[in-house]
Amino acid sequence: MRLLALQHKEDFTPDIRRILEQCLYLPDEDKLDKIVCLYLSDSCRFFYTWNDGTEEGVQAIIGISVRAETQCAVILHIAVKEEMRGQGIGRRMIDEVISRHAVASIQAQTDQDSVAFYQSCGFTATSLGELYPGIERFLCEKKMTSYPIDRPKE
Repeated sequence: MRLLALQHKEDFTPDIRRILEQCLYLPDEDKLDKIVCLYLSDSCRFFYTWNDGTEEGVQAIIGISVRAETQCAVILHIAVKEEMRGQGIGRRMIDEVISRHAVASIQAQTDQDSVAFYQSCGFTATSLGELYPGIERFLCEKKMTSYPIDRPKE
């Protein structure tokens, strides 16, 4: 199995927390603890690790929120270990999340540094302006042309 859902506090090992830190502005233990608690207490949030079965262990993480009423997922956190980047892991995690949750669209809010990654995954990017002083933010969105819920029953 490549994508594994974490459901218990002890699942968030120091290695996984180090990867999650890459997504955060000024990460600290308090901030990490609060994020872990949100994933464990909110039934709309899901946190996954990626491991392709090699000796590398956990190579990446993705955390999402799914709005069932709109069939939309929002990427809250996504990170790949630096030495594993450029191998398509981020793209495969996004594709797997879309498949598992049968969403009609998926979104992420990001800065300029990550826009090209999302565009390479089929997202469109719209500027949200400077939500933080000197930092332009973007809403990246990918709408599915077809998804499992729309497929005819066999």
